[in-house]
Amino acid sequence: MLLDQVLNSKKSGMLALKLARWLPVPAGDWLSVKIGDYLSSKRDLPMVQATRINQWVVKGANIDDKKFDSVVRETLINYVKSMYYLFHYWDNVEELEKFLRYSPESEIIIDRHKEKREGTMVVFMHSCNFDVSLRGALRRGLNGLALSLPEANEAIEWQHSLRERSGLEIKPASIAVLREAAERLKAGEAVVTGLDRPLPESKYRPNFFGRPTPLPVHYIYLAIKAEVPVAILTSIRAPDGKFNILASELIRMEKLENRSGEIIYNAEKVLAVAEEFIKLAPTQWTVLHPLWPEEAANLPK
Repeated sequence: MLLDQVLNSKKSGMLALKLARWLPVPAGDWLSVKIGDYLSSKRDLPMVQATRINQWVVKGANIDDKKFDSVVRETLINYVKSMYYLFHYWDNVEELEKFLRYSPESEIIIDRHKEKREGTMVVFMHSCNFDVSLRGALRRGLNGLALSLPEANEAIEWQHSLRERSGLEIKPASIAVLREAAERLKAGEAVVTGLDRPLPESKYRPNFFGRPTPLPVHYIYLAIKAEVPVAILTSIRAPDGKFNILASELIRMEKLENRSGEIIYNAEKVLAVAEEFIKLAPTQWTVLHPLWPEEAANLPK
């Protein structure tokens, strides 16, 4: 079963979930390495192409072919392992919690909405699996409205159903839902969304790792409209096997006269912080869509 099938098919995803629950951790670790090895050899797979492009940019586009291949391999192994741990403990969150370690900053972000003094726009990164940090934050009490991309398929809807079972309220980011999200932020609630999955149709191209990138900016619009800060939540797996749940400090939005310039300027403030998180463990950051597709021609052959 290929990872792209798991990500794009409800049936395959359910099968992977059942397999991961049954498979003990040593066997799961071993199988993750084997799957990562196999995937890294399949350069024509869209998810592998995306991983190669994204790591090429993050690594500075100046490493030799052999070393680059090892970077891609390590990235895919890390992703498969994080997915295995997430699925293995999905219905045993108390056991998953033993693998999670929260930074003081992350505890502040998770807890600060409880008194509803000020809303928070919380954005999650795809480092060490988006759902690891999200699952941990939900377990600790983060709740609020989650904004998803408008388009969906059966696999995405199935993934959303799993997240909703964990207590997350998910709505597609339509105009009406964005209006609702702004009101809830003004009322002191948290609103949650993703940070780093590209939107090719977006008219905004904030710089990310020194290159214009079609990343979502709806969270910036909401933070400015509701006059609330943005905070990043992410996770990095430590050498001891635990997942460190990390968070940024509160990132305050700045008002500018030019609306487009205001969106780009504040998005780049947030993305600059995201870059520093990625640099802590580049091969644990895995967005399975190309952020810089124009770099495909420059990759090592």
